[in-house]
Amino acid sequence: MRCSQVLSEKQRDELLAGIKDVIGRKYGEPKRRKVRPPLDQLIQSVLWRYTGVKSGIRSFRKLNRSFVDWNEMRISTISEIASAISTASWTYDCAEHLRQILESLFQLRNVVNMDFLDDFTQSEATTFLRSLQGVTRDLADEVLLFNYGHNRLPLTEHGARMCFRMGLIAKETPALKNQRALLNLWDKEYYIGFTFFLHDHAEAVCRRKKPRHSKCPVDKLCPKTGLDE
Repeated sequence: MRCSQVLSEKQRDELLAGIKDVIGRKYGEPKRRKVRPPLDQLIQSVLWRYTGVKSGIRSFRKLNRSFVDWNEMRISTISEIASAISTASWTYDCAEHLRQILESLFQLRNVVNMDFLDDFTQSEATTFLRSLQGVTRDLADEVLLFNYGHNRLPLTEHGARMCFRMGLIAKETPALKNQRALLNLWDKEYYIGFTFFLHDHAEAVCRRKKPRHSKCPVDKLCPKTGLDE
C-alpha cells in the first residue's frame, strides 16, 4: 500500500496545470455561464451526480420537455419521472431523489420554486437548502456556487476520494477543512470547471475499486495516494 504522501510544490503545480488543461479542453475556458433558476440548478446538480455532466444536461432537457413545470413532476409517479429521464438503470433512484426534494420544498414553502433564495443571505440560503430532504452539503454548495458565485467548492464523497488520491487533500473525506484546502489551490474562475471535472471522473474513472487508470487524463501526474501498486 502506498503511504499517504504530500506533493512537492512542483508536482502539485504540474498536476493543477494538467487539470486546468482538461477543464479547458472538455468544458471550455473558464467564463461566466448562463445562470439557471436555483431550483433548476438543484435538479441539474442531482442529475450530474447520477450520470455526469453531459448526460445530466441531456436528462435535464428531457425532464423540461416532459413536464409542464416542476410541480407536475412533483405529483407524478417515480416511474413516470424515471421514464422521462432515461432508460438507464440509475434513473429510478434519481427520480425518487428528485421527487423527495420537490415534495420537501412544497411542504416547507407551499411553492415549487426557489426564487426566494435571491433575497436570502448566504447563511440563510445554506440553512434552507440543507433543510430540504435529499439535499446534502455538496448539493447546497453547488447551488450557492453556480447561482450566486459564493466561494464554495462542492465536494462529494467520491470527489473527496479522487482529490485524496491526487494528493490535493490530506484525508479521504468531504470535510469542511478539505473544502477550504481545495479552495486555496484554485483561482475562483476554476471552481465551476473543477466541479465538472470531479463529477465526470470521480465515479466513472477514479472508482473506489479497480480505478480505470488508462482513462484518467492526469494519470501520469497523479501520485495515486492510498492505492496498491
